[in-house]
Amino acid sequence: MGPFSALLVARCSYGLLKSTSATLLDMRESDGTMETTSNIMEASGEHRVVDFHLWSIGSGLQAALVTVVSSAPQPPDYYRQLIGKHHAIAHLTIEVHAYAEQTAGSEQLASDGASTVNR
Repeated sequence: MGPFSALLVARCSYGLLKSTSATLLDMRESDGTMETTSNIMEASGEHRVVDFHLWSIGSGLQAALVTVVSSAPQPPDYYRQLIGKHHAIAHLTIEVHAYAEQTAGSEQLASDGASTVNR
């Protein structure tokens, strides 16, 4: 009875490791979510996705952290609606930074979009 029990435990352990290892190791198949989301947000030419993290938080659930730099920044809900039309992301965090082209004689600080230093 001992060898049979050991075989049964080994088989169950292997199955458990196989089914949970992708989640535990934060692995995911590329389903195109990151690429299509970035393309949707950058389509107008005013917004640029500079950082994008996407991970699984459960069976069929995804979370994302998106950082956008824009010459015409919008509230985070604007970007959330853009993404929501194409992808169901359970938890979405969006960070928006203003960006303006640098001109001769002035320096634009993009960290918060509000600070300008003129020389």
